[in-house]
Amino acid sequence: MASTTHSSDVSTDDRSTLRPISVAIGLAVAGLAINFGTGFVGG
Repeated sequence: MASTTHSSDVSTDDRSTLRPISVAIGLAVAGLAINFGTGFVGG
């Protein structure tokens, strides 16, 4: 049973590592979209 507890801890660690990366990518994509939209409307 110790191994199943360890595997759940590993999946929790993977999720906690993956979330900030996905948030950063999402913010970068949103920033590019806003930049493109502002340039398109302004131009």
